[in-house]
Amino acid sequence: MRFCGEVSAAVSHEIKNVLAIIKETAGLLGDHAARALAEEQQLPPEQVREATGAIDRQVRRADGIVRRLNRFAHSVDRESEGVELGESCRLLAELATRLLAGRSATLQVVVPEQEVTVQASRFRLLHFLWRGLESVLAATGPGARLQLVVSARCETAGTADAPGTPGIHGAAKTVPGGHLELSWQAGEVVGSGAPEFPGPAELELLAQLAAEFELNPEEQRFVLLLP
Repeated sequence: MRFCGEVSAAVSHEIKNVLAIIKETAGLLGDHAARALAEEQQLPPEQVREATGAIDRQVRRADGIVRRLNRFAHSVDRESEGVELGESCRLLAELATRLLAGRSATLQVVVPEQEVTVQASRFRLLHFLWRGLESVLAATGPGARLQLVVSARCETAGTADAPGTPGIHGAAKTVPGGHLELSWQAGEVVGSGAPEFPGPAELELLAQLAAEFELNPEEQRFVLLLP
């Protein structure tokens, strides 16, 4: 519930900003119209075009925000479904726009050409990654630069040498599942710069996702492996 509240509050604040800009633009257009009426002149077409263009841009912006909120709302529809990781991580970054802006931080999402799909709860995955973002931002301070990389899972398997034949060791092969890696470059470091993560709630989410997790504060990254 807290997670839903945080996302809803962030998105509703974005919508409120859009409405404020539309109201301001409409007010400016009204002032131009009142002035033209008082001076018994025609309203300059360029002023009308600029105002309506600005309103149209904000309406399209609001439509995108509502679409994101709608996608998030439907993430609770199924306990388990085919989740495309690239699309889900892009949605996370869009939902976290205000969270990131509040810390003057940036988040780049890097996805492979080929889609990576896992069977999981989209809501729990978004929840876990949101908590990870919060923890990293709290630890690294303002101005952090984050990168979330999506890839297919790989495992390394060595092969034995045949007599007199050079063998290939450490060959990687793709296995079912997904690999998410969040790395960061700290801005104004607060405390140790290491996120206190995962906590009890995040460990429960990991268990529900049947996922593996590794945090490496020295290398400023964490890895989430999904089956």
